[in-house]
Amino acid sequence: MTETMTPEEFVTAALKEAREDFRGVIVNGSLSLYNATVKGNLDLSDATVKGNLDLSDATVKGNLDLIRATVEGDLYLIEATVEGDLCLIRATVEGDLCLSDATVEGDLYLIEATVKKVIYCGENIVIAFQCHLAFPGTPVHFNHKKLDELFKKLTD
Repeated sequence: MTETMTPEEFVTAALKEAREDFRGVIVNGSLSLYNATVKGNLDLSDATVKGNLDLSDATVKGNLDLIRATVEGDLYLIEATVEGDLCLIRATVEGDLCLSDATVEGDLYLIEATVKKVIYCGENIVIAFQCHLAFPGTPVHFNHKKLDELFKKLTD
């Protein structure tokens, strides 16, 4: 049986009860873990968020798994820190994927993921190139200033 949660129930379980396993959960509405600290892994594999998923300014002190997950809105990881791996294998994001200035200390897995709108990477050139390679045909935006600085260093 599939577990259904409100966003408030999810936040309580993830942050106050330190639950890590949310595989297959359906969250009815937009979910915000803005500026939160998750003290271990956060497994949303096969989960569905019926709205936006906002992990902006959040810290995940382990892996963030969104394997085969569906986000029916935008996925925000703006200035987020994932101290382990970020796994979006076969994930579907119906809106934008915002990775602006995110830090992934482990590996970034984008295998067979789908982003229906635009990907934003801010100044993170490495993530921008990975997204460009993983999502051909999907617009990938990033701050060209950092790239210009890199080319200047290489040509000086």
